[in-house]
Amino acid sequence: DKDGNLYNKLADDFTHNSDGNIWKIKLKKGVVWHDGAPFTAKDVAYTIQYILNPDNKADAYPNLAPLLEPKGVRALDASTVEIELKQPYALLPQVLGSKVMFL
Repeated sequence: DKDGNLYNKLADDFTHNSDGNIWKIKLKKGVVWHDGAPFTAKDVAYTIQYILNPDNKADAYPNLAPLLEPKGVRALDASTVEIELKQPYALLPQVLGSKVMFL
């Protein structure tokens, strides 16, 4: 926001397990793409996996590659993404919300 505080535009909630290495992201309902297609957990998983492929030269690769592997990102259902980290990391929401993540 205007004060530099993190807020969710596409997600309702970020939660993690007690170890801090598995995160679940619950997406907002009713979000659609420009063509009216629903925005789903599969879209989020695909995007993160795309970023994690070094061949794609995504700007966010250096930010995400130390934290997780493509196989650790999966859609649990239409509105829930699960991300398994290599090790606990409390700032995952900040990383995913950073400017470098915008494709």
